[in-house]
Amino acid sequence: MYTLSTGNTRTPLEDALDSPFSLLKLVSQSAGGRSYQSRPMARPDLPLGMLGFAVCEMFEMKNTRAIPIEDFMYSKDNYPAIGSVFRLTESDLVAKLERLVNYIPGIFDIRDTAGQHQLYLSEETEAMTFIIEHYENPSKEVAA
Repeated sequence: MYTLSTGNTRTPLEDALDSPFSLLKLVSQSAGGRSYQSRPMARPDLPLGMLGFAVCEMFEMKNTRAIPIEDFMYSKDNYPAIGSVFRLTESDLVAKLERLVNYIPGIFDIRDTAGQHQLYLSEETEAMTFIIEHYENPSKEVAA
């Protein structure tokens, strides 16, 4: 249920449908197969469109134009930390945010202000713009 289906023909159809956890490879089965685990790691299969959607939602929830990159990894308030949600390492999150800046140019910008790296929202945009871009231009989509 939490990991990719094995394709057993005896499994009922609804049990064989893969959850978002498995599609994003956020949860894996332990070596013994009796438990599940979710560890922070590089997630090359995470689409930039999905990450962009989450980042836009974060800007909208916080009602701000700048968010310290650290807040995307470790939430200091009651907002979700995108790095934790997608189970990313710090270095992978930073690399993905850098690629996100170029995914749809002009929306985000990374700046170092007073020694603090921040992601800026340069242009207001709907979060769905990233999902639409992901599905309309799949050749442009390179996993984050």
